[in-house]
Amino acid sequence: MKKRTMHWRQTLRIRTQDPTFLWRMVIGILAAGVLAAYLMQFVAVESPPDRGQQIAMAAALGETSQALRLFEQMLADSATEPEDVFRVLRSLARAQSQSLIVSRFGSEIEPQTSVSLLESAAVDARLKASSLSVGEKQISLALWRSLLAGDPAALAALDQVATKSRYLQHALGVFYEAMENPFEAAVAYEREGALTEAERARKRAVELYLQIDDVKAVERLAKDPLYRDAIPAFACIRMAVERRDWATVWREIPRGVWQRFTPGAASLAVIAGIGWLLIALQSGQILHARGARWWLCLAAIPLGVLSVWPTLFLLYWQEATWGLEDRGDVVSGVRYHVLSVGLREEFCKLLLLLPLMPWLVRRRNELETLIVSACVGLGFAIEENAGYFAVNGGNTVGRFLTANFFHMASTGLVGLAFARGIWHVREKGLEFLAVFGVIVFAHGFYDAAIGVAALAQYGIASAIIYILLAYQFFHELRGMRATTQETISLTANFLGCVSLLASFTLIYLSYRFGLEMAARLLVPELLSTALMGYMFLREMPNSLLRNS
Repeated sequence: MKKRTMHWRQTLRIRTQDPTFLWRMVIGILAAGVLAAYLMQFVAVESPPDRGQQIAMAAALGETSQALRLFEQMLADSATEPEDVFRVLRSLARAQSQSLIVSRFGSEIEPQTSVSLLESAAVDARLKASSLSVGEKQISLALWRSLLAGDPAALAALDQVATKSRYLQHALGVFYEAMENPFEAAVAYEREGALTEAERARKRAVELYLQIDDVKAVERLAKDPLYRDAIPAFACIRMAVERRDWATVWREIPRGVWQRFTPGAASLAVIAGIGWLLIALQSGQILHARGARWWLCLAAIPLGVLSVWPTLFLLYWQEATWGLEDRGDVVSGVRYHVLSVGLREEFCKLLLLLPLMPWLVRRRNELETLIVSACVGLGFAIEENAGYFAVNGGNTVGRFLTANFFHMASTGLVGLAFARGIWHVREKGLEFLAVFGVIVFAHGFYDAAIGVAALAQYGIASAIIYILLAYQFFHELRGMRATTQETISLTANFLGCVSLLASFTLIYLSYRFGLEMAARLLVPELLSTALMGYMFLREMPNSLLRNS
């Protein structure tokens, strides 16, 4: 029996170090993911909001026929709500002028010239043949014509003859949003919200008043019993910030975070987190005498999740007291992302690492310090991904492939530098401050290169920062790991987990948006993941590129 066990372990050890086996494994996992994603788009039953998002994406991508086909299916569904039709009409009207797919790196993948992507008559015909009521058809047609003309005259004409008509004020709100007039949109939604059944209009009115920082309007609405369920926790937080009631801000943050979660996004974030945790545990050699202690790694995950709490508190405090704001230009954008996003996130992750630091400092094990610190970053990324994807939808899908490792690497390097500063105060104390400052700036500029419109042409900078961070993390890790015989090689574990996460993400996106759009959303992010994978293979032993 012992010989048989040894033979089994030896076979696994040899196979998981074989380049041919590793390539076949990666290709097999990705191929299975593509096949499952292809099948998933047929078995998935999308809700109207998801179908509406599909139509909006198809229009933005220039897929005219697909957008019209999906729109026709949506209108034929008796369960479709007029509010969803209005939202789609707004997307289609926007697509009339132009459509751009901008990659993460700021380059235009498919620029479209200013030509009509959708024929107005085709939309008119589908609205007239829809399952909407006569009044709902009139409002939808008036909204469509108003959107194309950039003038609310068609809706205003209906307003004169049917002031109390259900959905009319909601349509006006959609129009003013499209015209980038959030105040008039909020007023229209508020008028619609006076009707008992107009729950979505009430929620949108609150969101828009908060968007334009009209906290007094939200406080006024909060006194109306109809708005009791329309005021989310984050609205309560904004009102508390206005009053400088920081105790209420701190108390309401967990409820606000919980309200952002959706089952699908949260499940995907947890699956991604588990995959990266498996990589971290093996990287830390938890079965080795001088490896990381597994219980410290597991304890670091919830601490990382909890670090989101003070991070969000600092967000509100900084915006209220420092006046930090991203106005879209280079200076304000970089200042906001470095001093706000980068500084607060790295500081709070380090803050929640401190409870584990006594164990790390006492043992003086650099490998354990790096991996446990990275697990705090992983916990932060799991929570951030779940909430961020739920709020922003498919535009943030790449975060599941890149943000986990980004936070692991940044927190791992900061935590290691902090511990070294304690072990060698004179030699390494100032080095910690330098490392922390560099990581904060790199983190901030990484986000700014993605999120600031004025930096779109420098989007490649985010990829460069990601590569350099990956290089430094794996370079440190390589020098710390002991040479041991592993039943399943770290390379196989790394490539297998990353491939599985890419496949799961593709399947989930295909479920929501269809395979074609899922692929378009995912492909740009796969480049960053592939570059990170290359840095792993370049730096780590027992890999495809180096064997020592």
